[in-house]
Amino acid sequence: EATWHRLEAYSRTRNLPLENFQALEPWFVSLVISMNEMTRIGYDPAQGLDQQLIARTASAGKRSFGLETGASQIAVLDGMSATEQRQSLSEALDDAENFKSKMDELHDDWRKGDDAALEKLLAVEFRQQYAQLYQRINVDRNQAWLPKLQSLLDDSHADDALVVVGSMHLLGPDGVVSQLKSRGYKVERL
Repeated sequence: EATWHRLEAYSRTRNLPLENFQALEPWFVSLVISMNEMTRIGYDPAQGLDQQLIARTASAGKRSFGLETGASQIAVLDGMSATEQRQSLSEALDDAENFKSKMDELHDDWRKGDDAALEKLLAVEFRQQYAQLYQRINVDRNQAWLPKLQSLLDDSHADDALVVVGSMHLLGPDGVVSQLKSRGYKVERL
């Protein structure tokens, strides 16, 4: 009930009809809120790093593939328990309150390559407040990606490869960097 009241307040402040959210599951409402906030403060998802790299890959005639499919990403989100979905929505509403300052801080830390600050901002609080959701969104997916990453790294025919994932997936003991190191790979920061 408290989360519903927060969603009502959010809808009022953003002039969004609450009816737009009523038929949606909480995980999807979370995404809508995040995308709405990004657009509201001037971030264009079409200009994101992933989209830029996809376009460059295509124009260079390079092979590309995903570590997971869009359907599997949706399945992860749609497979969340009711508690996890409420947590996701609560997190999105929390973030919406100071979205611009959080995004600016995140962007600045990313541009500086400050992995400690990024981990604190992206993972530490998330892991503490929403342990199950963090497990599903970050840890489980990282673990699912590791065999694909290892195969890519071990491919003797590959000259090089570029793997693009969200920053949280690289950070801390749960990140793919630490996981690859623990499996004997030499990982260097460039």
